[in-house]
Amino acid sequence: AHSWVMVPIAIAALVVLGLALTGRPRLARLLIPLGIAVIAIALLVDRFYAGVRADALLGPVFEPLLHGRWDAHLARMVDFWCTACKLQRDFRGNVYDKHMALPEIRLAHLLRWLRLWKRHTEALFAPQDAARLWRVALGVAHVLHLGWFGELPRPEALQAQVEREASPA
Repeated sequence: AHSWVMVPIAIAALVVLGLALTGRPRLARLLIPLGIAVIAIALLVDRFYAGVRADALLGPVFEPLLHGRWDAHLARMVDFWCTACKLQRDFRGNVYDKHMALPEIRLAHLLRWLRLWKRHTEALFAPQDAARLWRVALGVAHVLHLGWFGELPRPEALQAQVEREASPA
């Protein structure tokens, strides 16, 4: 894992330790699952975006825009995904406008992004958690699809396309 992944881990550990040391161990125990969830999202973001960077279709879209700035971007993506998953509310920004500015996006890019997300969530999370993360990503993809392609597909239609194109021919 990259060094930026350690930041949420260190923060979660310090908060829980601080609460335990200041006589609030019950609150510390309540926050442990939230801290673990944020750490899990950080690990997912690290692995998923490494896959995006290495991907022959997606890498050339993102690498020129983020070259030399990946660590800062990935830290923001942890905030984004934690906010999207309702674990915290730290993310501030306009994801839609940033993505609308990407050059030459085709449906193949969006479907590949979704396939990579699904692959990484299923590899890292229990089935019910992976399914929840999948629904969040489908929601994001649904809105981006409208912006890029001018139509609002049903989330089930996007999911069917991802599954169809992921199947061996």
